[in-house]
Amino acid sequence: DRTGRATWVRTAAETVALLFGKFPVPRAQILVIPAGGGTTPVVFGLTSRGGGASVAALGSNTAGEDAFTGEWVLIHEFLHLGMPFLHSRDVWLSEGFVTYYTGVLRTRAGFRSQLEGWRSIVAGLGRGARSAPGQTLAEASAGMHEQHAYDRVYWGGAAIALLLDVYLRTQPGEHSLDGGMRQLQDCCALSPRQWSADEVLGVFDTFYGSSDVSKICAGELAKAAFSDLQAALETLGVEKTEDGVVLDQAGEKAALRQQITGR
Repeated sequence: DRTGRATWVRTAAETVALLFGKFPVPRAQILVIPAGGGTTPVVFGLTSRGGGASVAALGSNTAGEDAFTGEWVLIHEFLHLGMPFLHSRDVWLSEGFVTYYTGVLRTRAGFRSQLEGWRSIVAGLGRGARSAPGQTLAEASAGMHEQHAYDRVYWGGAAIALLLDVYLRTQPGEHSLDGGMRQLQDCCALSPRQWSADEVLGVFDTFYGSSDVSKICAGELAKAAFSDLQAALETLGVEKTEDGVVLDQAGEKAALRQQITGR
């Protein structure tokens, strides 16, 4: 159904525009490739820069149309277009920040409830914490494919993004990670070369007027243990219990959480 697939692509683009204010690049080639049946509507996605921005997605030919709108893969790939192409050793930043915003924006766009969204984010962070124990995030990122440390790297980077977002939102002034991501998209998304994480973090530091972002990232990258998120989640009123995730529904915590995943 071409109409259904077009709606899926358009909705994913609109979701990413909630962060950047627009689609990240002026033009992009989008390839939707039919694939066999599976447990998810989209089997795989890939973003490419050579010869211009392009995204390929393998879509299940057995999934119903209602399964596609709001699914995560195309949103994730479109978010990559808002960042410059990073070196493979720094995949913690490119995949991690995109993983964080994939979860945030799917909730911000209303594809799931606040509780469902935070349950999903907390579950992903938990998978990251259980992956590649004993390695620093920098080590896991450099050898991600060889070690299959995907959860450690994707969700370890997402954990840093969450820490930064909470830190920035609780400092004087109206700051957030959203602002840094928009600045990065505006200045550098169309850059034809590969970037290092240090260069990207330098863009953030210049935008925020301090080296706090670089310092926080350096500290987390050097830890063998997964990032400690207890204080950040508590600040957002997100509590992990034996029965699952509970959200504080009143006061400053709920208001701050709403800034991240609300509309």
